[in-house]
Order: sequence, then structure tokens, then C-alpha cells
Amino acid sequence: MSPWLNSPVAIGVGTREIVVGARVPWPLRLRKSASAAEPASVAIPEEQCCTEPGALDTLRRALADTLIATPAADAAPVPQEFVQKRNAHVVLDDFWGNHAILRGDFRTLRARELEEIALAHFTDTYGIDGASLVVRFGVQRGGRALFASAMPVSTT
Repeated sequence: MSPWLNSPVAIGVGTREIVVGARVPWPLRLRKSASAAEPASVAIPEEQCCTEPGALDTLRRALADTLIATPAADAAPVPQEFVQKRNAHVVLDDFWGNHAILRGDFRTLRARELEEIALAHFTDTYGIDGASLVVRFGVQRGGRALFASAMPVSTT
């Protein structure tokens, strides 16, 4: 059994390629003998570049090729109590999302109000329907800056 089967998965999604690999937990990174396998890079076909279907199809291929071991046909199925869920860390190229740094006094606002402000910003700036976006945000220390990212709902 590979020591990387339970390691978190790191996924980088660009406009022309997907990179997938296992993240090494920090205590293991301190050991020189604990080196992770090289991450796999899978190119998005030219005719599907910069499209959601192209990115999703390539991500499926990358995961199937690199991380999902298909059991042999004669192997016994693994009992569900031994199957562990894996964490995944996804990093998107700026092409797949919109980002903003908003300045103001955000110290007294609730999370729902902050989300509405971020949605209004993306709607006004890019002309995108707010209902079609998922927004993630963080208020910086001191409450004077709001970092926000928005993605279409269909890619989440």
C-alpha cells in the first residue's frame, strides 16, 4: 500500500493544463527520505482550452491516471470502514475566477452583508449575474480591506 494514498491531493487548474499530485504532510517533509512522487501534468486538448468541459474532462483523466488506483478484477473489495476520505486543495488560474480587493470599513458587518457587497462588486464591475456566482472572501486584520474571489456556480 502506498504511503501517499491518504495524503491530501493538490490540484492546479490552468487554462491549458491540469497538475495533480499528493501533498506531503509537513512532518514528513522534514525527512529527507520522504519524497513525494512527481506531480502529473495533463494538457487540456487545444480544441477544449479555456472551457469548463475541457477542464473537467482533463481533471477526470488526471485523477484517473495518477491518483485513483483501479483494483484488480479478482481482488476482494475493500470494506467501507477502511476507506478514508482525502482532502483536496485546488488552486485555480486567474482565468477561472475573478478577484477583488475592496477597501472600506468592514469591521461591523456580518458575513451575509460582506457576501452581498462582494457580489454587488462583481455584478457592477463585470456585468455578471450575482446569482450565477459563488463568492469566497476574507476580511483582513483591522477590517479595512476585503479580499474576495468569485467563480461561476457551474465550476464548483
